[in-house]
Amino acid sequence: METGPAFASLMIEAIADGVSVVDAGGHPLIVNQALCDMTGLSREELLARQPFAYPFWPAEEHGHISATFRRMQAGELGPYELVFCRKSGERFPVSIAPGVATADGERVFITTIKDLTELRREQERVRELSRLVDAMIQAGDLATWEWDLVTDEMHLSQSWYTMLGLPSGPAVTSTGAMIERVHPDDFDATQDSIGALLMGHRPLYEVEHRLRSVDGSWRWFLARGVVMERGADGRPSRIGGTNQDIHRIKQQEAFLQQWQKLEVLGELTGGIAHDFNNALMVLQSNTGLLRMDGYPEQQEGLDDMEESLVRAAALTESLQRYVHREQPPPQRIDLGVFIR
Repeated sequence: METGPAFASLMIEAIADGVSVVDAGGHPLIVNQALCDMTGLSREELLARQPFAYPFWPAEEHGHISATFRRMQAGELGPYELVFCRKSGERFPVSIAPGVATADGERVFITTIKDLTELRREQERVRELSRLVDAMIQAGDLATWEWDLVTDEMHLSQSWYTMLGLPSGPAVTSTGAMIERVHPDDFDATQDSIGALLMGHRPLYEVEHRLRSVDGSWRWFLARGVVMERGADGRPSRIGGTNQDIHRIKQQEAFLQQWQKLEVLGELTGGIAHDFNNALMVLQSNTGLLRMDGYPEQQEGLDDMEESLVRAAALTESLQRYVHREQPPPQRIDLGVFIR
C-alpha cells in the first residue's frame, strides 16, 4: 500500500473541508481543491503568496488572524473561529482545526478549514423560531413544561410561575411540587388523562384543571402534552406540552350559565305574573260587586281586601316590567368617534 507523499496528497484531496499546509514561517505548501472551491481562488493563487499575505484573509481581520497563527506557532492548537474572505469579497465564518506534523525534518502546520455559513444561517433560523415561539407563548397565555419520566423531574418555563402570581421559580422541580398545586377535585381527571397518554390509549394528554396560585386562589388551566421521547423498550421516557390560562374563559362560561338560569327564571316569573294578574282581575271585579250590595258591616272588610289587591297588582306590575323590560332602540353610531 502506498504511503508516500502522493498518498498523503490523495488523502488531503479526499477531505471535504478545506485543507492548508504551511511551513513554520507561514509559507503555503499545499492546499486542496475544497479550499479552492470555498474561497473561489485557484490553487496557483493560493500557493503563490508570501507569508501572511493569503488572499482569503480580509484586511480588517488580518491582525486577528495573524495573532491566531502566532498562537499556533507557539503550540496553542485551537480550534479557532475566524472570518475569511472569498474572491468575490464576501466574508464568511470558518472554524479551523490546526495540527502539527514533520515533513523532511521540518515542522509544518496542517489546518482544516470548515465553512460555517450554513451552520450560522441554521442557528439564526433556530433563534428566530425560538423568538417566534416565545412571542406566541406570551400572546397565548401559555407556559411550557417537560416531564422527564426517567429522573421524575419537571422542567418548567418561567411563565408557568408568573401565571400563578409568582415572580419566578426553579427551572427544574419535582413532580410532587406540581401535584401539590392541583385542585383535589381535578386530581383524578388529570391522573387518568396522563395515564391514557402513557399507556398509548390517547395520542394527546388534554385536561382542564385548577392550580393553586400564590394567594391561595384557584385558577383554571388547559394542559396539553405529547410523548416526546421513548426509551429502548418503546415506553415513553419524556413528555412535554403547554399550560394555557383559561381562567377568564371559565369565568365567562359561569356568567353565561348564570345568565341563562336567570333568563329561564324570568320567563317563569313572567308566566306566573300573567296568571296571577288574571286572578287579581277576577277578585277586583267581584269585590266591586260586593261593595254595590251596600251592606255596612262588609265595608271595612272590603276596604282591606281592596288595599291588598292594590298592593298585589303593584307587585305583579313590577314583575312584568322586569320580565318585559324594554330595550333601547338601535342607533347608528360613528365607530371612529366611539373608539376615540
